[in-house]
Amino acid sequence: MKPVAWFLAVAMLAGCASAAAKATVKFRKLQEGAYAAASYDQPAVVIARDAETYGRIWNNLIGRGAAPAVDFAKESVVFFIDQQRSTGGYSLVPAGVTLSGGNAVVKVTMRHPQRGNVVTQVLTSPFVVIAIAAPNLGSAEWVDAEDGKPVARDAKAQNKSTAQ
Repeated sequence: MKPVAWFLAVAMLAGCASAAAKATVKFRKLQEGAYAAASYDQPAVVIARDAETYGRIWNNLIGRGAAPAVDFAKESVVFFIDQQRSTGGYSLVPAGVTLSGGNAVVKVTMRHPQRGNVVTQVLTSPFVVIAIAAPNLGSAEWVDAEDGKPVARDAKAQNKSTAQ
């Protein structure tokens, strides 16, 4: 086989292997809102892998209402909390989830008020909570659905990236 043809064959196989390593997975929105009980100075991601942790995180971050039912044998829960905002009009909309090696990348659209819009003058902490069809999720990263840039990672993912 000619060297160029050999190189192309290897490159194609490598591309197929990396594409197969990432899979789109189903998710469902559990709750969204503008007034999380917790407020952060930067966006945050928190994962619940079991019912006890889920209930505790729900109470600490969302702070109201009963946590929706989740089957942790089939799903993990990911909380996305945006930084505190000085007005209303902000929201988070999950757009898709890919899974690679037990780690999720979640595309989230960050909606904000347009210039000139009338908005409430109140501190807000936009959030969205989703259940991902991946039990015992390893880590989660929030990326901007529009430009693909990283926004936030859960603490486990942050520890992995700083150790490398």
